[in-house]
Amino acid sequence: MAQDETGPLSTEQAQAQFGQQPIKERHIAILAYPGVLNSALHGLAEMLLLANRCAAEQGLPWRFYPEFVTWPAQIQTQTQSRWDAVLLPPAMDDSGYGQENEALSQWLRQCHGQGALIASACAGAFLLAAAGLDSGRPLTTHWGLEAAFRQRFAKAKLDCGQILIDQGDIISAGGMMSWLELGFALVARLGDPSLVSQLGKLLVVDTGVREQRFYRRFEAKLNHGDSAIAGLQTWLEQQLHGPISVVAMAGYCHMTPRTLQRRFLKATGLQPAQYLLELRMQRARERLESGNDSFERIATELGYEDVSACRRAFTRLCGLSPGEYRRRFRRSG
Repeated sequence: MAQDETGPLSTEQAQAQFGQQPIKERHIAILAYPGVLNSALHGLAEMLLLANRCAAEQGLPWRFYPEFVTWPAQIQTQTQSRWDAVLLPPAMDDSGYGQENEALSQWLRQCHGQGALIASACAGAFLLAAAGLDSGRPLTTHWGLEAAFRQRFAKAKLDCGQILIDQGDIISAGGMMSWLELGFALVARLGDPSLVSQLGKLLVVDTGVREQRFYRRFEAKLNHGDSAIAGLQTWLEQQLHGPISVVAMAGYCHMTPRTLQRRFLKATGLQPAQYLLELRMQRARERLESGNDSFERIATELGYEDVSACRRAFTRLCGLSPGEYRRRFRRSG
């Protein structure tokens, strides 16, 4: 790709600037596939070029050389045979990641076998998993894609609470904007961790630790085809103020508790008790974002006699205490 003043120095220029200190070139392939999020595609390249500016200012010898590789056109014809890393950006739609493509999977396995770090952001995890590169290790993707990912890769391990999971030879990041975290991780891994702080200041981006579960929202799905379970889900939305047992849920559906648990899990992907917890914690999030009520009052109105138990459940599920969550996400006005 064309370089400007933020691009890497030539080998001769870098050697002249740094004397005998060897220049450590890092060649990065960024996959341009159908439906790719163009802001992430170009943003990753520009982020790496800005890292070169930071490295030059610090007198560090690392230089990143990002290059777009277009799938399917360039997979067989691209000139760079060995990469230090291959990046799989997020997507706007599933036209590129929604189905298997063995040629792409084979290319990714080949790059990985040659020593390339394979890194995905958001929907890019589908391409990584399709190539079998997770090898039973956990990945992350956007929380809104969790159900589709689990349906397609039933045996894969997924942790959508995390924004970034670094497995050494593979890195996955969740969320459409998680390509920023991915870029920082790549700069630290293939360059120097000291570059990350300076790069974050240059981009005016917080490089502190975040988790995807801070931003996750629970959205009930009712289009699973089981009308009895859908009716129960609607009923539960209206019963959050009091204690609800699995036996009571089964009675509402005229089923045995065992039958209810089996059908509920098949329809929603969750056990009834976990589903009820998700509903309550989502209601608590909404109240903290938009109102002034104390968490004690919110917990009581959600059917908790023990406010401490509600607070522990909220913190475990959301990754932030109720007070921290309100300070971070409360709507103004």
